[in-house]
Amino acid sequence: MTPAELLALRSTPDTSERACDRHIDALTLRRVRLGGTLIASLMVAGALVGLFTDPVISAAVFGPRAGAFLAALIVARLTRREWARGRGFPLAVALSLTTAIDLEAQIVHTGLALSPYNAGIALLVMATGLFFPLKPRQTAIAAGAVLLTYAGTMIPLVDPADWATATRQAFFVLTAAVVAVTASHFSSRTLRSEFLAQLALREEREITERLLTNVLPQSIVERLKRDRHALADGFPEATILFVDIVGFTRISSNLPPTEIVSLLNDVFSRFDDLADRYGLEKIKTIGDCYMVVGGLPTPREDHADAVADFAIEMLRVVEELRLPDGTSIAVRAGINTGPVVAGVIGHRKFIYDLWGDAVNVASRMESHGEPGAIQVTEATYEKLRHAFELHPRGVIAVKGKGEMATYFLRGRRES
Repeated sequence: MTPAELLALRSTPDTSERACDRHIDALTLRRVRLGGTLIASLMVAGALVGLFTDPVISAAVFGPRAGAFLAALIVARLTRREWARGRGFPLAVALSLTTAIDLEAQIVHTGLALSPYNAGIALLVMATGLFFPLKPRQTAIAAGAVLLTYAGTMIPLVDPADWATATRQAFFVLTAAVVAVTASHFSSRTLRSEFLAQLALREEREITERLLTNVLPQSIVERLKRDRHALADGFPEATILFVDIVGFTRISSNLPPTEIVSLLNDVFSRFDDLADRYGLEKIKTIGDCYMVVGGLPTPREDHADAVADFAIEMLRVVEELRLPDGTSIAVRAGINTGPVVAGVIGHRKFIYDLWGDAVNVASRMESHGEPGAIQVTEATYEKLRHAFELHPRGVIAVKGKGEMATYFLRGRRES
């Protein structure tokens, strides 16, 4: 069973048991395929040895051996067909009987009491329980089928004087069957335990992977798996947006903590959906401030347009929201475009963060902005002016930067 199929399963016992049965059956098919090829090869090797050691017996059993050889190859080939899915057990029985035909043909020729091939039947019965991952009941059926064909062939050939020897040999073969069923019982339990443990482990990994990708971009998660050292990349250009809720201090002072958390969760969850829609990377939330970026970790040419579309749609979303007392919510947003460094630092509580002057300026655009407005820098204006409506605000004093020309983003231009 593939990892994708395992991950699709859930932990209900019934589903897990069915999945385990499918897994074991698929494993049985692979073993039948390998076993059929191996047995056919051993038959050829045995025939070559027989030509030099006892050509008379080799000639006598050529027909049955050739038939068993072809049957083993056919059984092995059938495992590759879609028809074979779910039929690992009957194909395993067919392969065991195929091998028994070859052995019994030689036993018939040499005679029961003196034949060394009775040990081959015992080994075949034992191997059926050890080689194939069958359930104990299935192993008993497979071994029983071999034993029945063995008994049906041998009983008519036993001379009365050889019954004691035949009985001892039959007991030896029957003992092999008991060993096979017992081994199958423990093997089946071990296989099921390992499969269910593997399933549980994969489900835990899926949960961990989902949590990681909620914190870090997928590409960064993959890189951190390979190298857990500090990870940072420079990007020549990206567009950063900061947005916060206007008057949040006043709002939070009038609401219980649970309602404050509920409000922020509602607002930021809607922003998350918009970020996914426009292919942006959410960086973090700081109190009532939300930060998102376009153009990384996977670069894109239209990063400024995507952030602008996000900001415009964000204002529409906020207009639909209301506080518990029915009053509306206002936000203030700022956007800037420029070079940044992005990455993950530290050993605990990872966060994918941005650094650079462009980030600081975007934050200043938000803090120096106006309620219900999206303020952008001249660098962002140059990126957007051909497709968006932007109104100049004029030159404003920006903390740490001096005077800067800024603009308000109003919306996309009509076609």
